[in-house]
Amino acid sequence: MRLTAKFALSFIIILLLSGVVYIGFENQRAELIDREQDRLDQRTTLVATELNNEIQMRVSLTQAAAGDPRIRGENVDNKRVVLDQLRREAGFEKIQLLDQDREIELQRGSLTSTLPDDIEAHTNVEHQFTPVERQVEISEPIELADGNHVLLITIPIYEDTSLEGFVRGVVSLDDGSELLAPLLDLQNGQEERTVTVTSRAGETVYQQPSQIDDPVVSTAHVLTTGWTVQFTRDRADIVAETRETALFQAGGVTIVVLTLVLFAVWIYRDNIRQIQRLETGFEAFTQGDYTYELTLDGGTEWRQISSSFNTLGETLTQRTKALEHERDTFSSLFTNIRDAAAEIQYDGETVKIVAVNDEFEKAFATAADAVRGKSLFSVIPGEPTAEERSLIKNAMAGRETDRIAVERETPLGNRTCFVHVVTVNPCEPTTEGVSTGYVFYADVTDRFEQQKQIQILNRVLRHDLRTGSNIIAGNADLLLERLQKRDAPANERAYVRTIKTRAAEIESLSERTQQLKSVLETDTLPSEPINVVPLLVTEAEKAESMNDSAKVVRELPEEAIVYGSSQLSVVFEHLIDNAITHNDQEEPTVTIRTVEEVTGELSIEFVDNGPPIPETEKRLHVGDEDITQLTHSNGVGFWVVETILNRHRGALSFDTPDHRGNIVRITLNRGPGEPDRDATKERSQISTI
Repeated sequence: MRLTAKFALSFIIILLLSGVVYIGFENQRAELIDREQDRLDQRTTLVATELNNEIQMRVSLTQAAAGDPRIRGENVDNKRVVLDQLRREAGFEKIQLLDQDREIELQRGSLTSTLPDDIEAHTNVEHQFTPVERQVEISEPIELADGNHVLLITIPIYEDTSLEGFVRGVVSLDDGSELLAPLLDLQNGQEERTVTVTSRAGETVYQQPSQIDDPVVSTAHVLTTGWTVQFTRDRADIVAETRETALFQAGGVTIVVLTLVLFAVWIYRDNIRQIQRLETGFEAFTQGDYTYELTLDGGTEWRQISSSFNTLGETLTQRTKALEHERDTFSSLFTNIRDAAAEIQYDGETVKIVAVNDEFEKAFATAADAVRGKSLFSVIPGEPTAEERSLIKNAMAGRETDRIAVERETPLGNRTCFVHVVTVNPCEPTTEGVSTGYVFYADVTDRFEQQKQIQILNRVLRHDLRTGSNIIAGNADLLLERLQKRDAPANERAYVRTIKTRAAEIESLSERTQQLKSVLETDTLPSEPINVVPLLVTEAEKAESMNDSAKVVRELPEEAIVYGSSQLSVVFEHLIDNAITHNDQEEPTVTIRTVEEVTGELSIEFVDNGPPIPETEKRLHVGDEDITQLTHSNGVGFWVVETILNRHRGALSFDTPDHRGNIVRITLNRGPGEPDRDATKERSQISTI
C-alpha cells in the first residue's frame, strides 16, 4: 500500500475513533499526572542510556586505536594517521598519545585552553593497569582555565603483556557538544523544565535551569561515568494541560481532523522529500559514485540514517580502493610471473580463456588476442588427460586440489609441466553461473632431468666409493700380513693401518651420504611427541659396544619429551660417534645431559674430552662462514645432523669449556609452534641412568 493511501485510511479511522477519544477523555484525565511521571522516567532513562552509549562508543573506538599495531610502532606518521582517524570517528576535541609514565608523546587537535597540571587526580580508576584487567580510565569533569569543561577517556596500550603507553581522548562538555546532544530532547517544550547532569563527585556537568515551584522530578544514572541525569517539570503545567483539554473538548473532533490534515501535509512534504533524497543517494551508489554525501533533515532517525548512509559510502570507497590495489597487484603478478598463466572461465563444460600472460604466449607459440574467448584445450597442443580435466573441474567448484604433472608439446619440444589452478569465484557446475580463476603451467622439464642425473650420479658414486674402499681395505690387509711375516718396522705397519682406517672412513662416507640423501628427498618429517631418552640410551650402548676403550656417561632424566621423529636417532648416533672417533685420549669419554630452556625447549649436550673442534668447522655449521674450496667441512656427519635438525626446527651450537674438550648442543622444540631461542637457560634436575 502506498504511503498516500495509508494517510487516507488513517484519516478515516481517526475520524471514527475521535468520538470514542472524546468520551474516554474524562476517565483518563485522573491518570495524566501518573502517566506523565512514567513518561518523564522513561525519557530520562532513555537519555541516560544514550549518554552512556555515546561514552561507550568513544571508549570502544579508543580501545580499537590502542590495539592498532601502528600505534605501537616507531613510525610517527602511522601514529598520526591512527590518532586523526580516532579523532574524526569519536568526535574528540583532542587526542594524546602518552608513554608509560603518562608523558605526552604525540597529540592531535586543540582546545580553547590547556589541561590543568593535576589532570591525573581526576581519574575514577584508583589502581594500576594490569595485563589481565586492562582498565579504562574515565575522568571526572575537568574545568579548563577558560571555564569550559572536558571529559578524559584513557586506554592503555599493551604489547602482549607489556604496558607500552596510553591513548587519551578529550571530549568537550560545553553547550553544543556532540556528547550532550541527547539532552536537547529533554529541553524541548514550552513548559518550564530543568535538566541537570551531575558527576559522581557532585560537580555539575550540564544544567539548563528554570524557575519551578512545584516540581515533578525524574532521575536516571549513566552507568559508564556514574553521572546522574535529573529532569524536572512544573506540576502546574501538567494540571493546566488538563484544564485546557477540558475547555477544548467541544471542538476535539475538529481539532483532530485539522491536526490530521496538517500532519499528513507535513509528513508528505518532509518524509516523502527525505525518501526521495535517499533514493537519489542509492541511485548514485548503483552508478559507482560512493562519494555522494546525503543530508537528511528532521528527526534523530533521519539524521542517523543520513550518518549511516555516509559511513557506508566511506566504507565502500575504501573497499573499492583496496580492491583496485589488489587488482593492480595481481595484474602485475599475473603479467610478470615466469610461468605460463591464463585467466579462465568455466561453466561446467567449457574452459574459456579470458587473458594470458607473455610466458603463455612464448610457451605455446600463440598471441593473447588470438586465444581470447577460445577453449583452453583447443589452444594448448595435445589432448588433456582425465586427471587434468578433473583438476580444473574440482578447483573451479571451490574444492581443495593439488598440482599435477602433465606432458605438453611446445616449440621447445615435449615438456613436463606442473599444472595448478587458483579459483577466484568458485561455482558448482550444477548451479547456474560461471566460475573464474587462473591456471598456471610451470615448466619443470629441466628440474626433472637434473634430479634424474643426480640420482644416477649418486648411485654410481656410492657404488664406486664402496667398491674402491673394499679393494683398498683388502689390499691393505694383504700388505699388512706380508709386513708382519717379514717383521717389518712398526712405522711401516702403521702406514698400512692408516690406509685401512681411511678406507673404512670412505665406506662410512658412502653410508652417511645415503643418509643425507634420504633426508633431503623427504619433503617433511613426521613430527609427534616422543621420548628421546630411550633413543639416547640405545645409541650410547651401541657406541660403547663398538669401541671398547670408549665411555659414554648418561646424565639423563627418566623422560624427555620433544616434538620430533625417529630420525633423531641418526643425529644422536653421529654426535656420539664423532666425539669418540676424533678423540685422541686413551679413554675417550662422552657425557650426555639435558638442559631445560625457559622457552619450553629441550637442549641435549654432548660433552667430550677430545681435542677442540676447529673454529672453521664450527662457523660453517652455525652459518657464520660460507662454504668454499678452502673452507669446508671434514665429512658429512655434521651436515646430516644439521639437515635433520632443520627439518625439526631445531638448532645446533658449539661451546668450548675452560678445560679440554667440546660441548656440542642441539636444541629441540617441545611443541609444533616456533621457538624463541633468545631466552636464557635454566638447568633441570637430572638423575643418572
